[in-house]
Amino acid sequence: MHDVIYKVLGWLRDEPEGQSASLDATRERFADEWEERGPLDDPNAEVFRETAAGLVDYLIECREGSDHTKPEPVTLAFDGLSVTILPDEVRAAADGLRLRRIRTGKKGKSEVDDDIAYALYVLAAQAAFDGAPVEAVHLTDRAVTPVEFTPTKLKNRRTKIAGLTARIASGDFPPDPDDERKCPRCPHFITCGAVPEGPLSLDL
Repeated sequence: MHDVIYKVLGWLRDEPEGQSASLDATRERFADEWEERGPLDDPNAEVFRETAAGLVDYLIECREGSDHTKPEPVTLAFDGLSVTILPDEVRAAADGLRLRRIRTGKKGKSEVDDDIAYALYVLAAQAAFDGAPVEAVHLTDRAVTPVEFTPTKLKNRRTKIAGLTARIASGDFPPDPDDERKCPRCPHFITCGAVPEGPLSLDL
């Protein structure tokens, strides 16, 4: 269900016909994506579809009063690596541009503070959008929340990101054991591939 909504979001962001799409046009695009990717065989398919349609409607509703500006990627240089940020939306309103990160679910209690993606959005806004405001959109909450960091907190986030990129560039990926958390039994947890052809043989 969420994958379908993100496909619609990608269309609204990247495609010329999506960037100025009306509510009816967006609903039509959603219907096409649902037929192709939605959980059609699930017993609760209709409930999922109604829920997803409501989230898509809010996505269009919260764009009212502003125009779409095609987002361009912003590359930030850190120690050892560069990080490229592509905003989910850039809106042009009477008071200027706004960058938006859009999530389909609910906002976590400390999501903005803990998720460095929001700090990257603010840094990208400072670097390429003259310090434009950043907003977090959570469709399930039907909420648009300003993303704001004090100068000290943003400096700390930049330092954390620089540390992470330096470790990535050096290949530093140490194990992080946790006695309280057990690994799932399935080796393909979350990232299942296609089921291979042929018989299944078990040595018991």
